[in-house]
Amino acid sequence: MKRGFLYFLFKPFRISLKYFFLKISSLVFEGFYPLLEVFAFTFLIDECMSF
Repeated sequence: MKRGFLYFLFKPFRISLKYFFLKISSLVFEGFYPLLEVFAFTFLIDECMSF
């Protein structure tokens, strides 16, 4: 019974934590993706120039 109560207590918290992590990861991804794209592009150009 106590375990079920704890689960009931922590379930919304876990969901909000999951949402929080998703939000942060999406923000980080959106921040890093253009940077990564530019880096990959310059790296590819550099590799093509060296051949």
